[in-house]
Amino acid sequence: MYRIVIVDDEPEIVDIMVEYFHGEEFDVTGLSDPSRAVELIASKHPEVVLLDIMMPEMDGYEVASRLKTDPRTAEIPIIFLTGKERQDDDLRFSKFAGDLYVHKPVPLPELKESVLFMINNSISMGRK
Repeated sequence: MYRIVIVDDEPEIVDIMVEYFHGEEFDVTGLSDPSRAVELIASKHPEVVLLDIMMPEMDGYEVASRLKTDPRTAEIPIIFLTGKERQDDDLRFSKFAGDLYVHKPVPLPELKESVLFMINNSISMGRK
């Protein structure tokens, strides 16, 4: 069973994604408070993190920076979720090489494919 952590400031979005991914294949934890994300992710050590970029107080890039500089979480792949166009964030995103950027809204089956891709890629690279 693969562990996923979903971080989005909109509880409704978190609930939809948790419900979709919950089941035999995934153990899912959702969180609407990005300030708690790093410690939760460090304790859960998921195979992948789904992380909204545009959040108040602490945006997804700040969360990702903290994750990537923490030895407990540095190797965990991140799928960034955003409603913004990619070019708006290219410079900030470019420092997270190897992670994935997905434009919202994304069909849930397509998001699941991205999650499985990131997990399989991480496994093939010998992480975890």
